Amino acid sequence: MLDASALAVLQKAKNKIIESFPIKDGTVRATDKSFGFLEVDNNESYFIAPPDMKKVFHGDKVKARIRKDSNDREQAEPFELVTPFITRCVARLYLNHKNKKFYAKIDHPNYRDQIFAKVPNSIRNLNPKDGDWVIVELSDHPLLKPNNQPSVIVRELIARADDPKVPWLVSLRKYNLPTECPPDPDSLEMVEQYEHEDLTDLFFVTIDSPETKDMDDALYIEDNNEYWLLYVAIADPTAYIQPGSSLDKTAEKRAFTCYLPGTNIPIIPHVFSENICSILEGEKRSVLLAKIVVNKDGSVSNEPCTFSLANIRSHGKLAYNDISDYLENKENCNFSPDENLAKQLKIFETFALTRAKYRENQTISFKDKLDYHYVLNEKGALDHIEIEYRRIANRIVEEAMIVANECAGSYLAKNLGFGIFNKHTGFDQDKLNQIIKILKANGIDDITSDELKTMSGYFNIRKKVSELPTGYLDMRLRKFQVPAEIVTAPAEHFGLGLKTYATWTSPIRKYGDMINHRIIKQFITGQHVDPKQMFNETTLEYLNLGKRTNRYAERDVKDWLNIEYIEPFINTKTIFEAIINDISRGGIKAVIIENGATVFIPMSLINPTKDEKIVANNEEGRIFNNGNVMFELAMKIKLTISEIDRYNRNIIASIAE
Repeated sequence: MLDASALAVLQKAKNKIIESFPIKDGTVRATDKSFGFLEVDNNESYFIAPPDMKKVFHGDKVKARIRKDSNDREQAEPFELVTPFITRCVARLYLNHKNKKFYAKIDHPNYRDQIFAKVPNSIRNLNPKDGDWVIVELSDHPLLKPNNQPSVIVRELIARADDPKVPWLVSLRKYNLPTECPPDPDSLEMVEQYEHEDLTDLFFVTIDSPETKDMDDALYIEDNNEYWLLYVAIADPTAYIQPGSSLDKTAEKRAFTCYLPGTNIPIIPHVFSENICSILEGEKRSVLLAKIVVNKDGSVSNEPCTFSLANIRSHGKLAYNDISDYLENKENCNFSPDENLAKQLKIFETFALTRAKYRENQTISFKDKLDYHYVLNEKGALDHIEIEYRRIANRIVEEAMIVANECAGSYLAKNLGFGIFNKHTGFDQDKLNQIIKILKANGIDDITSDELKTMSGYFNIRKKVSELPTGYLDMRLRKFQVPAEIVTAPAEHFGLGLKTYATWTSPIRKYGDMINHRIIKQFITGQHVDPKQMFNETTLEYLNLGKRTNRYAERDVKDWLNIEYIEPFINTKTIFEAIINDISRGGIKAVIIENGATVFIPMSLINPTKDEKIVANNEEGRIFNNGNVMFELAMKIKLTISEIDRYNRNIIASIAE
C-alpha cells in the first residue's frame, strides 16, 4: 500500500495534469440519449459522457476541461457552473407514492428526467396533485453542491392538471406575465382639466374586428383635391391615469396588452380599455387628435402635422370584412353604407391604395401574409381556425396608423428630441460579410457591406430580393435581421424605411404610447416636459421585454391549440400544403397554410434508408439529393400528419407521396 505522502504526490501530479487540460466555455445540449454535447461559440462541439451529464442540465452555461478519452477522442468535462438554465421554469408536479416525495418534470423537450422538488407549506396547503402545473426555481445544482441531490423548489401553483385554461395560464406564467385584468380603481374621474375642441359633428368612424371592445383609434378624412387631410383621433387613457399612480405602475410593468386566442390581458382595467376610454359608437370621447396633410402622390406633406385635444363621437363601429366586401364589390355583401359613409370609404380606399403604392416605391411596404383567427366554443375549447386575409379595410387602417406614427416621430424629434421611438437597424451588423457572400452566391453582387449599414442600402437589397421568382433568399436573409427595439432618442426604422417612427395610436394597449401622449399633451399645452419624469431605464426594460414575452405567449397558446386541431388527422392520409421555414440537420420545419400550425419532418422520415446522397445543409437552408436541391426554404410541400407529441407540443409530419 502507498503511504500518505506517496498518495499526496500522486494526487498533486494528477491535479497538475488536470490543470493542463484546455478550458472551454460553452452551453450544454442534451440528447434523447444519456450523453450530451458542449457547444462553444465558434461552432465547436465536444462530447459529454453520461457520467458528466449527470452533473449538469440542458442549457447550462459552464466551463469544461477538454481531455481525450482512451480512444484519443476529445470530450468535455464540466467543472464550473457559469449560468444555470433552470432559474425559473414551468414544470409538472408528480408524487412518488413509494417515498411520498414530489418530483418535477421541467416543461422542455430536452428534460426527460424528473427532478426532486421541495414543496413549501404554502404550496402543500393547496393540496397539489399529480400533473399539476407549477413554477419552480433551481435549489441545488450538481456542480455547486456535488454531494446534494439535484433539486428545485416549487414557487407557484399555476393550474390543476384538468383545468381547461391550462394552455393560457401556463403560457402566460411561463413568461412571468399576469393572467388577469388589473382591478378597477376607486375613482373614474379625469385627472386632467385641459380644454378640448368640439369635433363631435365630424364623421369619425372606427374600423376593427367585430368582437373588438378596446377601440383606441377613429378616423376621418377630407379630400381637398390637391391633398388629403387625415384626422386621426386616439383614445386618451392618460386623462384618467395619474403618472406614478398604482394604475400607472401596473400599466408600465405590463407594458403591452397580451392578446391570446379567445381572450386578452390588458395593461389597464377593462372599465377604461373597454368602456370610458374606448371610442364606442355614439359615445362622446376625449381624444388626442392629429391632423395630417397627405399629398396626392401618397407622400406626407412637409407641412408639419398638428396635434390638439378634442372631443369626438364615433358615427359607426365598422368591421374589416364588411368594409372590404363593400369596397371590393363582393357578391352577397350585406353591408350597405349611407351616402355620407360611402363617400368617406371611397376617399379612404383611394388614400390607402395611393399610400401603399408610394411606400412600395419609396420605402418598404408590407407583403400580404396570412393570419389566423382561433375560434373557441362556449366551453373555451378550439372550435375551428379561420384564415384572415389582409384586405382593403385592413390597408386603410394600416396606412393611416403608419402615417400617424411617422408624423409623431418627426414631431417629437423636431420639437423635443426625446420620446418613445421604434428603432430598427436592418441586418445584424456583425454578419454583413456573411450576408454579402450569400447575396453573391445568389447572383446579387452589386452591394457592399457599408451600403447594407444604411437604410437606403437595406431597402435596395430587400426590394431586389422581393422581386426574385421564389422566396428562398428572402427567407434565408430573415435569419440575419435584428428585431426592432424601443429607444428614447430619435432613430431610423429600416423595416419601414422611415427616419423616425414613434407609436402613439394604441395607448389603451401600449404603455409606450401612453408616454408619448403625455409628452405631446404637455408640449401642446405649453408646459415644460422633463424626460426624467416620463421614463427611465426600467421603463425601457419593461417595454422591450414585454414586446418579446407577449409574442412568445401568443405563439405558445397557438401551438397548444394547433395540437388539438391537428390530432384528428393523424394517419388519415389527409394532405396539407405547407411552406418550409427552416431546415436543419435534424429535418424540416414547415407551416401549414390552411391553419398556421408548425410541423416537423425529421430526417429519419425524409431519408429512412440513410442514403448518403441525401444531405441536409442547415447553413444554406436546403436538402440535397446527389447534389441537386431536393427541398429548400420557402418551398411549398405536401405533407400528412404522422404523430403528435402532446407533452412537448410537437406535430410530426411526413412528406406526402
